[in-house]
Amino acid sequence: MMRRTNKRLGQGLGLVLAAFALTASVTPVESAHAGACASVQRYAAGFAAAADSVVPADGGVLFVPTLVSGTRRPAAPGASTTPEESLRRGTRALRSERVELAPGWFVLRPQRRTTGAITGLIGTEQRAFVAGPASTEPLPPPVRPSLRYYPSRQVQGPRGPSTTSEYNSLALGGRAPAGAYGVVVRSVTAEGSPAAADGFALPIDTPEQTSFTFSPSGGRCQPSRPGNVASHGQDVEVLFVDAVGRTSEAVAVRVR
Repeated sequence: MMRRTNKRLGQGLGLVLAAFALTASVTPVESAHAGACASVQRYAAGFAAAADSVVPADGGVLFVPTLVSGTRRPAAPGASTTPEESLRRGTRALRSERVELAPGWFVLRPQRRTTGAITGLIGTEQRAFVAGPASTEPLPPPVRPSLRYYPSRQVQGPRGPSTTSEYNSLALGGRAPAGAYGVVVRSVTAEGSPAAADGFALPIDTPEQTSFTFSPSGGRCQPSRPGNVASHGQDVEVLFVDAVGRTSEAVAVRVR
């Protein structure tokens, strides 16, 4: 009787262990990396114009924030602090003027009149361009731009309350001119000069695009966009820039 009972207990225990093993084999196990981003992303300087583009004397090589994967190695002690972005003609570095448009957006323009082949460099990356004469037609300015500020606010979601990010909404009264690459919104100082370290710029995705939204907050797996939101009542100016560094006249706007 005792042997039969022990045998039944052993069979029962075996079934329980088998069922547990089967359940463990088909039940997903959360790893330490569950929900992690596939790659680390950051914004780095990139070229706006295609290779072999003609860069006019009243323009320059436009650098814009470009989303890339991976992290930049920290600079070694005693490493050179020379800016990574530069212009060259052959093997000779060109003295260049750096024109700041908005955070992450800037133009390098040769200080002396230059024609012919030049090269733009970003660290070890390079791109060939052709320096040409000044353009004969100016880039038209934005038509009736309107800028609004929307503050952050709390919203109720399925998982409880959360806070939205503040943002700006920009509306244009007409299409951007042919060739326009981006629209720039920058603050104006008390003296009336542009504050290039402030504001933001956005690429123009389609020729028909007349509305834009900017928020510096990135997504869960994306970094924050370079730039700053313009506050209600702030005086700013709005202008266009094309891929070869030409800018339009600026239009003064007060943020609503």
